[in-house]
Amino acid sequence: MIIDFKQLEGVLKSVERPGRYIGHEFNTIVKDPESVDVRIGLVFPDVYELGMSYEGFQILYHILNRMSYVLAERAFSPWPDFEAHLRSRNVPLFSCESKTSLCSFDIIAFTVQYELHATNILNALDLSGVPVFASERTETDPFVIAGGPCVFNPEPFYAFVDAFVIGDGEEVVTEMVDAYREGKKHHAAREEILLKWAKIPGIYVPKFYQDFYDEGGRFKALQPLLKEIPRTIRARVLPQLEPKNYPEKPVVPLIRVTHDRLSVEVMRGCTRGCRFCHAGFIYRPTRERSQQELVDYILKALDATGYEEVSLVSLSTSDYSALGELWFTLKKELEKRHVSLSLPSLRPETITPELLRSLKAEKKSGLTLAPEAGTDRLRRVINKFMPEEDILRAVETAFQEGWRRVKLYFMIGLPTETERDLAGIVELVRKILQIGKKYGSAGIRVSISPFSPKPHTPFQWMAQDSVALFEQKIRFLIHNLPQKNVKMNYRDPRVSFLEDVLSRGDRRLSTAIVKAWQNGAGFDAWTDHFNWGAWQKAFEETGIDPERVTRERREDEPLPWDHIVKGITKKYLRQEYVRALSGAITADCKYTVCNLCGLMHLPGCRDVLKRGTRETASTSDEMLIDRALHPIYHWKKDIPENSEAGRASASRAEPIGEACWYRLSYEKRGLVRFLGHLDLLNMVLRAFRRLKLPLVYSRGFSPHPRISPGPPLALGFESLAEYLDVQLTGEEFENLPESLNGILPEGLRFLAVKKFSGRPEAIASLLDETGYTIYFGEKFPSDPSVFSDFMNRAEVEVIRFHKKKSERLDIRPFVKALQFDEKTKSLRVETRFINGKTVKLKELFSALFTERPDYFAESTVIRTGLWALRSGKRLTPMEV
Repeated sequence: MIIDFKQLEGVLKSVERPGRYIGHEFNTIVKDPESVDVRIGLVFPDVYELGMSYEGFQILYHILNRMSYVLAERAFSPWPDFEAHLRSRNVPLFSCESKTSLCSFDIIAFTVQYELHATNILNALDLSGVPVFASERTETDPFVIAGGPCVFNPEPFYAFVDAFVIGDGEEVVTEMVDAYREGKKHHAAREEILLKWAKIPGIYVPKFYQDFYDEGGRFKALQPLLKEIPRTIRARVLPQLEPKNYPEKPVVPLIRVTHDRLSVEVMRGCTRGCRFCHAGFIYRPTRERSQQELVDYILKALDATGYEEVSLVSLSTSDYSALGELWFTLKKELEKRHVSLSLPSLRPETITPELLRSLKAEKKSGLTLAPEAGTDRLRRVINKFMPEEDILRAVETAFQEGWRRVKLYFMIGLPTETERDLAGIVELVRKILQIGKKYGSAGIRVSISPFSPKPHTPFQWMAQDSVALFEQKIRFLIHNLPQKNVKMNYRDPRVSFLEDVLSRGDRRLSTAIVKAWQNGAGFDAWTDHFNWGAWQKAFEETGIDPERVTRERREDEPLPWDHIVKGITKKYLRQEYVRALSGAITADCKYTVCNLCGLMHLPGCRDVLKRGTRETASTSDEMLIDRALHPIYHWKKDIPENSEAGRASASRAEPIGEACWYRLSYEKRGLVRFLGHLDLLNMVLRAFRRLKLPLVYSRGFSPHPRISPGPPLALGFESLAEYLDVQLTGEEFENLPESLNGILPEGLRFLAVKKFSGRPEAIASLLDETGYTIYFGEKFPSDPSVFSDFMNRAEVEVIRFHKKKSERLDIRPFVKALQFDEKTKSLRVETRFINGKTVKLKELFSALFTERPDYFAESTVIRTGLWALRSGKRLTPMEV
């Protein structure tokens, strides 16, 4: 069912960031549903801005739509304000591309990146009209599947999901689709298709397994109910990262998202062996993309997206084997395009003057380090051995190179932690402040996260600290950390407690999840929406004691996730737990010898095995650690000869030809009216880059395109008369409007272009008047005399609100004319600019209709003109 989106357009003006819901992004794929055999709704159970920042979501979208007989469309959890409108109008959750209800798809696929998405998954299903419980779904309902890091313990979600994808999804999702397609072709029953899926490696279908508990109520076992399905489910592992799986034309959001850039996975997996890190264990082994493939991919993707920033991402980008060479090769190419290059947080040993000088040319937000613990002793326990001397050296290097802000990430509640370790956080921050003083000043942001033990890690057996103990430790840090130049933020310990419960629970927890959702829980990962009371009540109503989940587990105790097998042996994880308690470091096998974790049979581990194993190595542990800590980070060595990329002042591409200013006029109609002023401008700039227009950039530390827009148009307003100025070099651009219209979304249409010999007067400063037409529809004033009454008044005072203050303002001088058309039920408004100020239409409506504020929200507003007065004549900005 395709919903009538027009019935929602009236409410979009009243919700936060309506651009989340309109679709029409660059590079979306729209297929005819009648031309495909399988329709899949890809759902990210959180807001659009987070989902569109996740590269894995884009990869699945690309892989599925690459199959000619498959249609894949995206959906996201609506924010509560928009959800309320959907429910009040009985409108189901729908896809971005075709506005099709999710209940009309064959398969609904959730990406579960975070345990606290649980209630959002239930809400999305309910809002889609799909039964929340898998056991209640019929032959006409979609299949519900889920994948992602959190399903490595799928049991808390078992009641809601028909099938789980365990491990890398690139290959297995196509196998699932083909099995479904074959079953559908032969009119197979729902259970037959589920059984087909259960036989595919890496697929877990929970209905074919039974859970058992001992007399004390502790988890005992999970047994298959059918002989033909496996007792354990082994996670899928891609042997290598293939170029074909990465979209060269990723979808580009029309609004600013959390990571608003081209995020590029350079490698997958990490063998550092940090004992707290869930991702580090479930994504093993390490697989790298080749340097040349990455360069080629990035340049093609930039051509297709117009992004102004590229980020090289992975669990540990510092460990990419050719990072220095890749970095400087890309820098040289990207500088020509005025595209910046960024890295996530770096390990201290990777930070060199050469790297920092190169980063100076980019947007320098500050140096980010993640020591995780306050002392060397505790960092040895968690196997993130980052010696304090390396941390301080890295910070001093950054300060020497002009950096003044440092962000530090720490965890509290780690195994064997004492007050001395907490004091170590304070001491480390003080030492960094002292170093900063030598170079002027330093600003430090300290981020504290209560530790949550994860399945499939060496700490999966340990107890989590209580909420009360976490709060005590946070108070200690608040009291002892320096107040000046240090800002501390911390995660709510109750959120971390709930994360642990959902991470390590068994099937019985699903009843509490449902109750919490029914009690009002949702968007639990968001501080403003976290409803602790709803969860407490849910645990009481279901008789579940959450502290039985967060307790310490015996070594021989069956775990609810034992049937999910990554390949890393339980014996190895237990050995690592014992080594942690003794403070023994396990060196990174990428640079030393094989640690015999259990993945030795995989292609990525064979070269490591050739170097020997920890059991046979003649080298001491300390020498292995030193080799792993300081392997290959010599940025100078990696810079190609004669390269200028590493110099402190990187040269940008200089414009070729005469630089001229051009003025463009355009219309903003339809759904794009729900894009804010800055989002629209950003979209147009990306369109310029996609067309490879020779933009002229400002000079200085942070160059930006020379572009000057007209006055902002209020969100939700349409316009027939918008303008912007841009400076370009080179050829004439008479056909520029036509070129832009070929790639921009429907509703944004460029009309004309005018070239100026010099710099024109800024649009905003030359304007004297503007015009609007307001259509009331059926809801129009019963007495149009309010308009003439307004015009006859000498003064009309309103209160104008600013961020930190308000002011009384007489708006009457700004209103030139009000003319009501009884036939069309419309109002023509003409306003003036006086000393750069004018009236806001919302202020005008509040003065006209004091008892009916809904007139403004439910009216259609179109800006019809912007004019300058010259010698008594009205001229548009194109005529000046």
